[in-house]
Formats: sequence, C-alpha cells, structure tokens
Amino acid sequence: MAEFKLERFKYNWRGDWQTGTSYKRDDVVRVNGKSYVCVITHASSFAFRTDLNAILPGSVPPQPEPKWVVMTSGFSFIGDWTSAIDYNLGDIVKYNGSLWLCSDSHISTNFTSDVSNWTTFSETASYQGDWASATDYTPGAIVSYNGNAHKCILAHTSQGTLEDNSSNWELYRHGYYKTGNWTSAFTYRLNDLVKYGGSIFRCTETHTSASVFDDTKFTIEVFGSEFDGTWSESTYYNIGDVVRHQGFSYYAVNNNTASLPFVDVNNSSSTDWILISRSVKFVGSWSIDGIYRSGDVVLRGGNLYIALRDISPNVQQAVDGSSLDVEAFDGSSLDYLDNDIWELLVPGKSFKRNWTLGAEYQIGNVIIFEGTAYTCNIQHEASFVNFPGDNGSGYEYWDTLIQAGQPAALSSKGDILTFGPNRQIDADGSTVFDDSSLGDTKLTIGDTRQLLSVSSDLDVFWRLIQEDADSVFVASNGIDAEERGTFQNPFRTIRYAAEYVEDNFAAGSPVIIRISTGKFEEVSPIVVPAGCAINGDELRSTTVIANSPIARYLNHYEYVQVYLAHFISILENIITAQPVTSQPGNTVEQVTQVLTPVLDGNGIQTRDNDGNLVFSDNFPLSDTASSNTIIDLINDWKNYVEFYISDGSVSPTLVGSNTLSEDQLIINLGEALHLNRNYIAEDVIQYLKITYPDITFDEDGVKNDVRHLLRGFRRDTKYSGNYATLLSAQRYANSVNGSQTADLFYMRDTTGLRDMTTGGLKGVLNPPGVFELYQKPTGGALVSLDPGWGPDDERTWITNRSPYIQGVTNTGTGCIGMKVDGALHTGGNRSMTANDFTQVLSDGIGAWITNNARAELVSVFTYYCQVGYFAEDGGIIRAANGNNSYGRYGSIADGIDDTEVPQSAAAFNRNNEALVAEAFAGGAGDELKIFEYSNAGQNYTNASALITGAGANASVEFRDFRDGGIFEQRLISPDGSSKAGGAGYLRRQGNAQETPDASTDIKLASTDVTQFESEILGMRITVTDGTGVGQYGYITGFTFATKLVAVARDSDDAAGWDHVIPGTPLVAAFDLTTRYRIEPRVTVPAPSYSTSSANLFTNRSYVDMAFGNITESYNGVTGGGNVIWEDDNFVRITVSSVISDLAIQLNANLAANPTVPFDIKGRTSGTTATVQFISANLDTIIEADLESGGNGFVEGEEIDLVLASGTGDTFDGAPINAIFNVTRNGDQYSVSLSSGGAGYRANDKITILGTALGGVVPANDLTITVNTVSDDSSSSILTYSSTGTGRGGRFVSLTSVENARWSDDGTDWTEVSLPYSDTMTSLMTGNNRFIATAQNQSRVASSLDGITWSEVALPLSASWADGVYGGKFVIVATDTDTVVSSTDGVTWAASGIIPDDVGGATSTISAWTNITYGNGKYVAISSSDGATASSTDAITWTRHDEAIDFNPDYITYGCNRFVALAAVDGETAYSFDGITWYTNSDTLSDLTSPSITFQPASIKYGNGVFLVTGSDSGSATTVAFTSEDGVSWTQRVMPSSKQWSTSVYGENKWVAKSNGATVDAVGVLNVGTRAKFRAEVAVGTISEIRVFDPGSGYDVANPPELTIVDPNVTSEVSTESRIANRVVAQPDFVNRGAGYRSSTSTITISGDGFADIVPVGNKLTISGVTTIPGPGVQIKITGIEDPDALEPGTLAVFSGVTVKDLGDDGLGNETKLVEFQISPRLDVEFVVNHGVDVTLQERYSQCRISGHDFLDIGTGNFESTNYPAVYAGGAFFTAAPENEVFESNGGRVYYVSTDQDGNFRTGELFSVQQATGIVTISAEFFDLDGLSELALGGVRLGGSGAVVNEFSTDVTFSADSNNVIPTQRAIGAFLQNRLSVGGSALEVNKLQAGRVLIGGTPENELNMSSGKYLEIPANVLFDGNFTSDDGAGNITTNQTEVSGTIVSQMLMLKPFDETMQ
Repeated sequence: MAEFKLERFKYNWRGDWQTGTSYKRDDVVRVNGKSYVCVITHASSFAFRTDLNAILPGSVPPQPEPKWVVMTSGFSFIGDWTSAIDYNLGDIVKYNGSLWLCSDSHISTNFTSDVSNWTTFSETASYQGDWASATDYTPGAIVSYNGNAHKCILAHTSQGTLEDNSSNWELYRHGYYKTGNWTSAFTYRLNDLVKYGGSIFRCTETHTSASVFDDTKFTIEVFGSEFDGTWSESTYYNIGDVVRHQGFSYYAVNNNTASLPFVDVNNSSSTDWILISRSVKFVGSWSIDGIYRSGDVVLRGGNLYIALRDISPNVQQAVDGSSLDVEAFDGSSLDYLDNDIWELLVPGKSFKRNWTLGAEYQIGNVIIFEGTAYTCNIQHEASFVNFPGDNGSGYEYWDTLIQAGQPAALSSKGDILTFGPNRQIDADGSTVFDDSSLGDTKLTIGDTRQLLSVSSDLDVFWRLIQEDADSVFVASNGIDAEERGTFQNPFRTIRYAAEYVEDNFAAGSPVIIRISTGKFEEVSPIVVPAGCAINGDELRSTTVIANSPIARYLNHYEYVQVYLAHFISILENIITAQPVTSQPGNTVEQVTQVLTPVLDGNGIQTRDNDGNLVFSDNFPLSDTASSNTIIDLINDWKNYVEFYISDGSVSPTLVGSNTLSEDQLIINLGEALHLNRNYIAEDVIQYLKITYPDITFDEDGVKNDVRHLLRGFRRDTKYSGNYATLLSAQRYANSVNGSQTADLFYMRDTTGLRDMTTGGLKGVLNPPGVFELYQKPTGGALVSLDPGWGPDDERTWITNRSPYIQGVTNTGTGCIGMKVDGALHTGGNRSMTANDFTQVLSDGIGAWITNNARAELVSVFTYYCQVGYFAEDGGIIRAANGNNSYGRYGSIADGIDDTEVPQSAAAFNRNNEALVAEAFAGGAGDELKIFEYSNAGQNYTNASALITGAGANASVEFRDFRDGGIFEQRLISPDGSSKAGGAGYLRRQGNAQETPDASTDIKLASTDVTQFESEILGMRITVTDGTGVGQYGYITGFTFATKLVAVARDSDDAAGWDHVIPGTPLVAAFDLTTRYRIEPRVTVPAPSYSTSSANLFTNRSYVDMAFGNITESYNGVTGGGNVIWEDDNFVRITVSSVISDLAIQLNANLAANPTVPFDIKGRTSGTTATVQFISANLDTIIEADLESGGNGFVEGEEIDLVLASGTGDTFDGAPINAIFNVTRNGDQYSVSLSSGGAGYRANDKITILGTALGGVVPANDLTITVNTVSDDSSSSILTYSSTGTGRGGRFVSLTSVENARWSDDGTDWTEVSLPYSDTMTSLMTGNNRFIATAQNQSRVASSLDGITWSEVALPLSASWADGVYGGKFVIVATDTDTVVSSTDGVTWAASGIIPDDVGGATSTISAWTNITYGNGKYVAISSSDGATASSTDAITWTRHDEAIDFNPDYITYGCNRFVALAAVDGETAYSFDGITWYTNSDTLSDLTSPSITFQPASIKYGNGVFLVTGSDSGSATTVAFTSEDGVSWTQRVMPSSKQWSTSVYGENKWVAKSNGATVDAVGVLNVGTRAKFRAEVAVGTISEIRVFDPGSGYDVANPPELTIVDPNVTSEVSTESRIANRVVAQPDFVNRGAGYRSSTSTITISGDGFADIVPVGNKLTISGVTTIPGPGVQIKITGIEDPDALEPGTLAVFSGVTVKDLGDDGLGNETKLVEFQISPRLDVEFVVNHGVDVTLQERYSQCRISGHDFLDIGTGNFESTNYPAVYAGGAFFTAAPENEVFESNGGRVYYVSTDQDGNFRTGELFSVQQATGIVTISAEFFDLDGLSELALGGVRLGGSGAVVNEFSTDVTFSADSNNVIPTQRAIGAFLQNRLSVGGSALEVNKLQAGRVLIGGTPENELNMSSGKYLEIPANVLFDGNFTSDDGAGNITTNQTEVSGTIVSQMLMLKPFDETMQ
C-alpha cells in the first residue's frame, strides 16, 4: 500500500513547565493554558517569565533572546483571586463572581489596586449581599440597598453611603421593602410595602403616617381580601373586606360603612360591594311548609333547585294542584317555578322502582312499568288515568325512557348473554344454524383451563388453554406430558415444547416458547418450528446447555431391544384394531374405534329406525403386510443408535419427503399407532417391569422414549422415508453419549432464540494439516440451519424472515456459535441474523457462514475463538458494532461458492480511442509540429481530432492509416525485475550556446553537467524549442571544454540533423533560444522488403490503377435460421474428429437434437456442410451424418451451427426462412427485409455467410438478430438489427484504350469492357465508386464495383488528363483551364477555372497533366511550365507560376507533403503547402547505375510509402524507388524486369502492373516505412515510449526488436512492439496554428477505430457480461496465476471495487460492456490481452464489518490468554495483527474497524494512527492528482494546528487560504504559465512530496531521512561569502545567510518524522 503520511514536525512533549529543569530545542511545555516550544537549550529559571523575556547577554542595546515561543494559545484557571500570589499571563481567576484574565505578570496585593493587571474575561453578575462600606467591589458585583439592587460598574473600595459612591454603581433592579401591617406614626420610605386591610400597598412618597391611612401616598400593589364575618351596619369596612349577608358573600370595593350589600332581581348590586359567591346548603326534599334561605338546595322530583331569596312559610296550594304560590319576605307572591325565586340547579332523575298506584310522583321520577322505564313529566298522584303509557287524560304525565326488549336468554348463574346470530341447541337437540338462532343466546359457564374465545365467524366459545395459544411454557419443575405447556402446568424440556408446537400448530404460526428462570440440560437437536421463538426469562437467569451423558441411559439399550421386540409382537393387533392382551398393570384402554356422528344433508345427525343416533367407525385400519414398514423403520432406528453408541457398522441412509404418501394403508399405520401411543407406552413399561422385576425403571422417561419413537413412525408413514425415525434415534444416541459435539438448535423460518445463556458444547481443533491454513473445531453449533431430511426439504427453508438470535451469551470449547450452511437448503434465503450475541468459545468459531449462506450480525462479540467471523465458500457476513477479541484469527473470508456457474466474459481493451500523449509544438509561432502517441490505435478508416490549449487555429485531417504499423511500444517487466521502466536512464535539457555552424553540431549550455563523452554518446538530442525546433539526431561526439556535441541523422547515420517533419529546411546556426533535450535514443529496424509476381492472361498497356471500396447488392438472400452455440452459453462447438467426408463428431452438450437438416460451417477452414442426420448424442459428443464435405473440416476448429429456421413456434404451418436484401457499401452492410419468414422468436440470430456476400467466412459474415416478431400464428420477423464487416475494397486497373480489369486480391484479374473506346488517361476512386477519364471526351466511365461500367456526361469536352477524389471528384485537362467536379460521380459541373498567367485570359500554355488532394486542398501541376494551382474547394483556384524548377508529369500527396515527379529522368520535388517547393538534389536516374536511364511512369503514395515505377528509357527494368518522405529515395528491385507502368496500394500490399506482358506481369511488393519513437524519462525511469511515426509493413508474427541507447542505464527496459492495421499516423496539418505549448495542448482523437490498451493499474473493462454484478465481484483472468497459491495453475483473484455499466458491448448477444475498478492492481507483468477469457463470480466469501474492534488477535484460546500464571516471570503474550483479517481463495473482508493498537482503519486502503495522527491511504485507489477535498474534518499537520481541507487544482492560485494546498499539477501549470513568456517552456523533472529533485539523476536529490538532518549532496554554505558568475564574465561576491523565522530554518534544516505532533 502506498502511504500518504502527513507528519511534518518533530516535537517532544514535556508536560507542565518546571523550575530548575533542563530543556532542549523542540521541547514543548504547558504554562497557564498555553503551549510553548523551546528554541534555545537552557536550564529553567525560578520564573517562567524570566526565560520568556530573556535578554541576549552582552547585547547593547539589550536584544530580546526568548528561550520560548508560543506554540498554541490557551488559558489556565487558577481559582479564586488571592493576595501574595505570582500571577502569569494567561492566568484566569474568579473575583466577585466574574472571571479575570491576567494581562501582565505580577504578585497580587489588593485586587482593586492590581486591577490594571487584569482584563475582564467573563463578567458575571454576582450577588454580594447588602451594601457595606470599606469593602472592595468590582464590576459585576450586585448589592442590595434600600430594597433596590445595584450593580458595580467600576472597581473601588466603598466609603460612606452608597449614594456617596453613586458614580460606581448603576441601578440593577427596582425592589421593595416589606414593613408589615400599616401603623400610624411610622416613617414610610419610597417603595415600602405595607398591608392594609386585605391588600398590599406600596409607598409612593416618603412620609410619616398619621392616625388615618392616607391612600394618596400609597398605591395598591396587590389586591387582597379579609373575611370580616357577617355584615354589620356599624362596622367600617376597607377595600378587600369580605362579608356574608343572606347566604351570599360580598367583597368591598370601596371603603364604606352602613352600605348594605345586596343583589337585586336584575343581578344589580350595591356600589360598594360586589357579589363573589353564593353559598349553598342541601336541606333535603322540598316541603310545602318549609322555610328556605337564599342558597338552600332542595330535591323536588328528580331535580335540584337553589333558592335565590329567603322564602316565608306562608304557603298556599294551587287550585289545580300543579303549582304552589309562596309569599316572599318582601310581600310579593311568586310561583315556585319562577326563575327569580328558584333556580334549577341540576336536572336529574329519581328512580322509584315499579310503578305503584296511589304513589306521589315528582318531575324526574323514574319507574319501571311492564319492563319499560318511564320518566315523570308532571307532579301527580298515580291513578288508572295517568299510568305510564296512557295519556288519555290529555296530559303527558310520562315519557318512555328505555323500551323493554325481547325476553332475556339467561337462566343460570354464570351464563353469558350473546347476541345473534349464534349457534344454539334446537328442540331436537341437534346443532343448527338457521333463522331460529336469531336473537339473544346464552353461553354457559366454561370449565377450568378453558379460555373464552371468538371465532372468525364471530362465534363465542370456550377452548382449552393450549389450543391455538401463542405461548407455551417450560419450567424446571414442569412435566413433559400431553395437555400441558401452560403457565400453570409447564413442560419440563425445551425440546418437548418445540416438538409439541410442531405437532399442534400450523407451520409458520407465531408461537413463543417461554422458558422460566433455571438451568435446562437439553438433548439435541432441538428443531425450532417455523414461526416459533424460544424466549428465556433473562440473559443471566435462564441457562440452556447441551446435555452430558444421561445416567439412566447407561446400559439401557438392552432393555430398549426387549421392549421393541414386545412392541413388534403387538403391532399387528394394534394396526388392525384387534384386541391386545394387555400387560398386567396397564390400565390404559386400547383404542379400537373412532366413532364419528353420521350427518344428513342438512348437517343434522341421523337416527336409526329405533330412534338411536347413528355413528360411523373411522379407525385407521391397516393390514399385516403394511406392518413391515414399521419393522424397517425400527431396524433403521436400531442401526443408527448402535452405530453411534456402540460398534454398529451400518449408518442408515437418511430418506425423507414432504409429499403425502399415496398408500392409505401405510398412512393408517402411523395414525393407528398415534391413537394408541399412551396404551403402547404403558404396555411397554409394564412389560419391562414384569420381565425385569429387580430393575427400577424411569417409567416416565421410558414412556416418553416410546411416544417419541411412535411420533417418528407417524411422520415417516405419512410422508414416507425414515427422517423422523432417525431424528428420534439421534435423540436417543445423544442421550447416551451427550450432545456436546452436536448442533443444539436447528432454526427454521421466522424463528428466534432470545434472552438466555447457553453452553455445554465441546470439541477440539482438528490437528494441523487437516486444514492447510487454519484449524477448525470439531464441536457442534449452538444454532444452525435445520438440515431436515435433505436440501430439498422445503419445511426447513428460510422463506419469510431469517432466524433471529438476540440477547444470548454462549460459552463452549472447540465449538461454533452460529453456523449457517447454505448447502443444507436448495431454496430460501439460507440466512440468519443476530443481535447482542456474545460468544466465549475457546478454540471455537463465533459465526461460520458457508456455501453461499448469509448472516446479519449486530453487536456480536467473540472471545478466544480460533476464528471470530468465518465466511467460507461464498458465505457472506454483514456485521456492525461487534468485536473479535483474543483467539487466533479475527475475521476470515475464504473461497467462493463452488456451485455458482460463473459468468464467462472477455477482457475488452478496445474501449479507447488512439491516445496522443503530447503535441510537439514550438518555433517562432509556437505551431504544432507532430503528435506523439501513447497508443496510435488500429482499425481506423476515419478519425478527427479535438485540439485544445493555449494556441488557436490548428486544423488537421486524418487520411493516413497504416497497415502493419506499430501502434504501441508496451513496457513489460524484464526477467528478474518488477520495474517495467528500467532504471538509470538519463534526461537532460538546457538552452544551447550560440552555435554558428549548426549543420552537424550543437553547443550545450555552459551549465550543462556533462563531463564525459561516454555519458551521452549515442543518445538522442532534440531541439525542443527556439531556433531549430524539431531537429533531432544522435550524439556521435562531445568535447567538454567547448560543450560541443557532434550529431548524426537517424535516417541514414550521416552527420547532420533529421527533422520531425522530414524535409523541413534546417537552420544554419543555433542561438540562445535554442533549447535541447538529451534522452535515450529509441530505434527499430525498417520492415523487410519482399516481392512476388503473378501472370496475366493477355498483355495490355496500363495507364492507371486504383484500389477502392465498392458498392454491391445481394437481393433475395435466404436468412437461414438461428446460429446456436453449445447450451446457448455462447461457447462454440468444436470438431472432435473427422470420421469421413460423410460423418464427423462434434464436441457439444446439447440436451436435445436440433431439427435436421441444418448447415454447419467451420470458423477456421471455412468449410460448410449440411447435416442430414444426428446418428448419436453421447452427452458431450454428437455424431453428425453429412451430405458431403466432412474432410474439409479441421479437428479442434470452432463450428457454427446454422439451423434451418428460427426457434419460435408456428401454429398453422412449417417454419419458413426469412429473406433479406443486403447492400455492401465499402465494408458496411445495409440490410432490408424482403420476407419475414415464419417460426422466429426474439433474439434468434441469423447468419448469412460471408461467402454469400462477396467475402470470406467468418470475417465477412453478416449476423442478423431478431428483435421482435409478429404476435400471430406465423411468428415472422418484424424488426431486427445486424452486425458484420464486409470485405475490403477492390483493385481496378485501366488500360490505355477501352478495357478495365478488376481483382479482389491483386493477382487474379478479370477484364471487362468500358462503355466507350478512346485513349484512357486516369482512374480515380472515392465514395465507393470508380471513375475513368479519357482524352477528347465529354464523358467519363463510372462503376460502383469495377465490373459494370456506364458512361456519365461531362459539361464539356476536353483532353482530360487526371482526376482525384478529395470529398468530391475533380478532373483537370491538358488543353483547358476549366476544372470539372462532382460530389457523387454522377452529376458533373464545370466548377472552376485556373487563372491564366497573362492578364487573366484563358491559358493555352499550361498543360494540367496531374492533380492530387491533400492537406485540405487540391493541387494540380502543369507539365509545360512548372506551374501549380491550388484550391480548397475546386471552385476558387490560385495559380503559382514556375513553382517547380522543372516540368513535372506526376504529383501525389502523402506524409504531410506534396511530391512532384518528372517523367524524363525522375527529378523530384516536394512541398508542404503546394506553393513553396523544394527540389531534391539528385534525380532518380542519378541514383541508378550509369547503365540505366530510369524514366518514371507513375508515383503513388500508400501505407507511408511513396512508390515510383517506370522503365529504362522505355525498356524493361527491375528498378523502382521508394521513399518515406519524398526527400530520401531508396532503390528497390522489382520481381521481374518489365516496363512497370502503374501501381497502387491495397489489401496490405503494393500491386504494380507492367505494359505488354503476361508472364510475371503483376508485381506484388511488401514494403513499408520505419517506425519512429521517443522515450519519455522521469527520475531515471522510462515512463512511456511514444510513437510519432507508427511505420508500416511490419509483420505481427515477427515484430522488430527495439533498441534503446543510453550509456547510463543500470536496469534495461523491455518492450513489446504491438502491430496492427489501420494505425493512425500523423494527420494532415491543414493549419498548424499558433501559440501552442507542448505541455498544455491536449489532443483528443475520435473515429471508427480503437486503441487496444493492455490494462495496467486498477481499471479493467470486460465484454460479454450478461448480468451486471455488484461491487466485490471476483474476477479471474485466464493466464494470470496466483503466485501464492498452493496448487499450480490456480488463477489469481481480482476484486471489483466499483462497477460501471458502459452499455451494450456490440456483440449482438445483448451482453454488456462493464468497466471495473479492481484490486489488486494489474501490474505490467500481468498481460491481459484483448479477448482473453475472464470469469465473474459474485458468490464469494465476504465479511462486511463496520464499527468493529479487534483486540489482541493472535494471542490464542482461553488458556493461552486468560491465565495469569502463563505469564509469570515476565513472559507476555504476543498478538498477531496480521490475523485481524485474513483473505484466501477469493474471499474478501471489507471492514471499518479499530485495530489492535486502537487505530482507525477502513480496510487496507485507509488508516489513521491514533497516537500520531498519521493518515495512510492507498495511492492505487485515491487519485491524489485530482483530489479536491479530503474531508475528515481536514488533515491536521503535526501540532501546528494548520489544517489542510482542500487540495486545489486551480492553476491561478486564486484561493487565498492557509488551508488550501495546490497540487503538483497546479503548481507546474502555474510556473509554466508564468515562466514560459517568450516561448520557452518550463520543464520540471519531478516534484514529489518528501524530496526535491534538482536535476535528472538520482544523485541530484535532496533527501530527508527520518530522525536525521537534511542530506544535500552538494556543498551548502550558510556562513561566509560565495561568488556567482552571470555567464558574461561578471563575478559578484555575496553574503551567505539563512533568512526567515526560526520555524523556517527548522523546515530547511530538519527532517519530518512521525514523532511530531
């Protein structure tokens, strides 16, 4: 892992400062809350301030020399201020409640006098009590004075009174002074409070009180009241007095006397009193002669009334008796219902029971009459004329209150009334449910142990407590027996309770088994039924352990055999319902009948003729033969038990099923035994007692054993198998042996285990070597998935909710806490969860999750475990907030799920475009020179470039794509080295000295460090900027004295310079602007040259030849059917063997034979054949009988099977092949549907063989994928997509008269006729078309395929000499300046006129004989006067008179230049723009032998080569010439001596034709151009070899050897030359632009090709992915083996960290292209070629843990860790941090944890060292270059407090912050921008954190070693003088010094290490 360490300062913490102590520089102390760093070594004085303010001894005037500087500011709280204390800066004291900060050191005397030495730190209001004089007060002090609170605002000592010190105080809060009751002759001060009457008054004016309360000097503060009894006329009442008058209470609102309190009839009261309450007094029922006072309450009828006035006893009864008159005291007569006398207080009712004749009823009385309740409306005496319900008297005496209902159904005590409809007993005693049940019904009282319940039909009934209850109880005093399990009658064991739940509750029903406090020793396994939770009382009070051997089972098995024999003897009678002779003492009755009522159609039980109820007997009868099933089960039971408890040799095979048996007699076996289980159990025990009278048996235990076995029989007869029987046998065996090594709890769906302590499981570790990397324990698991009867047992699957373990502490040795084995279940979730699960398992495993199982763990803690968490074979653990403590390993992830079928995919390295590493720019205008490619790509036919940077106006066109080009020089790891870039490589640069003669030399900079020629001999030197930019060569000599370097050309090894743009004029002299770079020279040899020849059938004279794409149509192509692969997994079927021409064998795994006949095709041989019959299908081999053609196949080759039709269905006919029309435009197919056929389905793939489309197989096959089909019965194709590449172009040659010839390979030619006969002159191609021109014609011949020609009219007749295609067809003539053009080759127009050289008139002088296109323009030449003409659009032309020194006949374009050629002697010239021409010094004829006069006939450019063919003065010759640049020419030997007339490049070769010959008339040339490279060097290492010319003509099978020359190399680099076709070369620079910089210009290529980049690093792209996997996917790459694997051939496992879906991969299989970020990274030695097989597996073992803690992992088990005696004598245990997490065989542990040392870690990628704060991150996955923020609250640098919270890439440095740090890239860009003015770029070797590189060699490093001083390899003087030379002879003497702060000097002179805080 790369480390990013942020330690920078080295300090030593010394704690609090002390006197008389030695301190050294960099010591850090704390003084009064601040930290100080020592800057001068010294012994401390008596006071810190003395050292802090120290003076430099002897200095005049005195100079400060502090021994300490503040490091961090802070304060120290000293406590309350005290006198005579030495206070220092930063001390904080408390005085008068406020906090004061010492601002000047001093010894305290008096605070107020010392106050100038203090500043307020925190002012607080603090109450100091009553004000007192002669007291020190400081701001914030609060005092009480005369009821008011005052706050001190100035420190002072008080004198006199507070008023005397008023300037020191401010009023803080008004207050009051309480003086008690008001009295006379008392002095009252302002704000005094007095009580007067019932109220509180505040004095508003200071005065002495008189005899009477003066309310003008008081204001009421609080209203109050005072009770003064009954009102008296003679009493003086004050405000607030309360009196009672006539039953009411009144409050005095004014001082008064003799003022009567009252309230009149209108509720108006007197002016001095207000009514405050009415008193009430209940005086009983109203009486006609009663005397009532106001406030009296009476009951009259059912209502309560209150008297509002006193009422006299003068009473008269109303005449009608319905009302009474009373006379008030005031003499008025009022009705008792008058609201002014009586007020209705509470309306109510008075129950008077049953209505009684003659009774007196008042209003509100309630009576019962005939079941109905009535309420009285009118007071009356009851009579027959006013009884309830009768209103005949005209008065509504009664209202109905409650209407009577139907007669009630209750009859007995305890009956419950229910409301219908309900079931009830009809008269005949039957249970019915009809109309008669409507109405009220009763439910009689239930029995003991019954619960009142309501059914889903709302029927109310009683049921037994256990039935359908949601809780079952287990207690240590319980009994395992039927009809128990309640709270009052619990079971004894958890196992019995769990089996009870399974037998009596539907699976999945929510049930809780509640276990009381106690210890429970259980026989395993306990199968927890689905939906059931087992809950203990409390974690520490309920303990469940696995049983040790049970004593009663010792030597018990012999009795079991006896009672089983007895059971067999009575078996037949029981299952056939025949009476058994019971054993004496067996009082249980045998069940031989099961009577069931016989019901009629209405559900009523029927009766016989005698009236008796009829029953049927439903006893489950079986037969004697069926009893053998039980005997077989008994044998299995016995074999199992004997195998495990004794020396039994047979372990029965477990068989089970969940399918109900179809044999009812077998089912009845188990049911009959179940009905008689208690009878059998009792009979067995009685039999044993009789047989063994001296033996005392555990009768209940034996009976439970028998019943448990019978339970197993019942299940195994119902569903078949022996599962339940063997489960019972396991119970018995574990009772004998103990259950310590078995699993204790088998968990099913939605189960739980909570709140208990568990234990008892024991085992040992397997011996070392049993498991190679770690040992596993042999003990059982506390909780495990239930294996059931096998993986297909759906009862045990986890389908709804995972088992949940909560609040459990588990102890044991050599056992497992939780084991989740996914292999136990073939369905469901295979999962378990846990929370608060503590496992103390010495040598155990806390959680073992295996075979693709899952576990979710929260707060799961493991101690002393061999392995804490263990994910194996695809198991996944997700855990949070847990720990692994002690033990051997923390968390392990090992292996993958072997049952997973991995995705098969392939590496995809072609998701990139050609990459330009840098644009070489420079010169006076800073123009673009060339592109330097990292990878030049391949398979391009068109491309474009996006150019960005400081410059402008650059424009390029890509037209030059090379076959056999070297697109990349890939760095590889040499043998024995892991450093791909080698070491010791040199790179130097500088500005040259003036070099007057630069033809072969250059003077290096005067400061250049080169001393010896041997340092740089043979290395490349390139002029990178300034005068001569672009020139390069290699060094042949060096003179130290003059710094003069001699240079030779790479191109021909002659002295002098090459240029990156060949042919560019070289400079005569270099000046000071010339900047050079010395670097390794990289060369490869030129490709080999070879020829061959072919014959023609007849001789012809040829004028031109072309190679171009064509357009061909193929109509009515039968689509065939679906191309299938083996098992549709896209694995190709291969030929196993060729038997004969009529039969072959294929390696294929086809479940069903495809319908014959069908076609097959070989992908290697191309052979096709029809399969007539499948004669054999032998799993992986099928034998096919062929119609013919078997011998054409090659063993081992891949085969495509092409079915006769699609894979869909038709419903009304046979399948029909679809028919397509296909057009091939160049190499692109265009498909249209002619007939959709029948019998297809989506995703069918139809292959049309390439041979049917003019190509070859499989390269030109067309694959059509069906997207949609019709939804009718035909299933015909509606939509589709297609992929495929058509064959390449075609060779076409033009004869001199009327014929053309075409060839697809350049050797076999076919002649065709042109549409007219004339002297043909030229042939051009473009836009998938050929055009031929002729003299004196107004037409051209046109062809789409070179075979069929037609004539096309031109706008005028002329002697058309030549044409070219450059986006449009353009033709020139020798006899006219008019140019004709066409965009499509069909419609032509006179598009432009070349200007005349005389006055603009039409020229007849210039004969425009040849034209070409390049660099964005058309250029024509005149053979009569050397003129040229150019145009960018063929419309507007520019003439250039006498541009060429000779009269040229031919012109072509390539390699960024135009090349012209004369036909006479081969004189050549070249031009970069078609305007300025440079004539080569030698003619081609000059280059031949004197005996040959070479006369060129043609010049063509292709594949990086200019080729000139011709004759020897019209005679045959073998001479031809090639050139890479049109400047230097190489003579070549043709395959035969001929008059070579024309040539063309196509299909990876040159083809030339000769005139008048047939034998060897065709020459085939393999010739190319040499590739050119440059090495990019950084810090002595080659980081990249860049391509600036890919070359051409290289052979993939024999790549050239790269040579790198550098005398300084210490470790050589190794490379791989990667060769491909259609490689991107240099573009045509239509405009090279201006203002560009090499380092800041970015070139982005886009086109139809790709760059095949072998991945290095952590990115890998994969194609063929069917399902996008998630992060963490395991990736295996064929060919990359795991070096640490024990088994050879084991592939390395890479993990997908991130996954990015890039969309469809274009393979036509609906598969995806996916980019993965992987770990570990791919190093250079891992060669992942495009298409290499890759497999993806998602089911790998995973531990995903967060919030985790590792403690002392590696210390061992409990005994090794927890016994102090082990460490006696100074021994100590040793942890193994490397065991915290362990990954093996593809397993992964992802964790966020605290490690052994308490440090924070996020996996292996990120860690924080807690003690030092050092952050370590992985540079592999953290791209620091682009890091904009590291957001963990910032990164703190040492103890300085500086926090880096942003790494900025802003090259303008606009962020003004000490917390924003620019990246290296930003710094480089900034410096370059600032220092590159004038055209000189700043070149920086390397800027790397932790060191500074001064030069280009390792010796020029400034290194800092931990704990040492800075090591500078050169002399560095910090004192004295030094001299400097400005290079012009001026020598200056300077003073040497180190300036800046002390910290700055420390940064310069000291290293940084992790001890600094």
